Amino acid sequence: MRKHIFCLGLIGICIGCSSVSTTEFQIQREAWIQKTIVMLKGFSPSPDYPRVEPSVGLDGAIYSVKGTAFISFPNDDWIYMTTHSIHQADIPGDFSLAIDNQGNVYANKGHVCGGIQFIVKGKAPQTAEEFFMNSAAWIKGWKWKRIQDGGS
Repeated sequence: MRKHIFCLGLIGICIGCSSVSTTEFQIQREAWIQKTIVMLKGFSPSPDYPRVEPSVGLDGAIYSVKGTAFISFPNDDWIYMTTHSIHQADIPGDFSLAIDNQGNVYANKGHVCGGIQFIVKGKAPQTAEEFFMNSAAWIKGWKWKRIQDGGS
């Protein structure tokens, strides 16, 4: 059975049916994650690299990301991230991966439908650590999870 996801309206209600087996999906997702981590680790920011700046909303700082994004902070920390939407391909599904300037890798399973917004309640974060600790995907509030330490 092939996986089909239907997004209903802007509120992002998703209805899914099982596709490839769970084990096959997990194996393919893990392969995508490992390949993407290699790409992230090869990133080296330059002074003129385009940055994503937060907008201010009622809930706090909002970072809108489509594809890849570079975010820098006042203390010289930075984050580089890439997103994947279920609408691009079933595997890996909706998934965002990010690396910070220390080499720590983070994952987020928030819904990526033409882009994703990460919201930080209150003021904009001043460090990469504050971003990962305090931001969540707009739909369903998925939090970031560290999946690899910088020394790995």
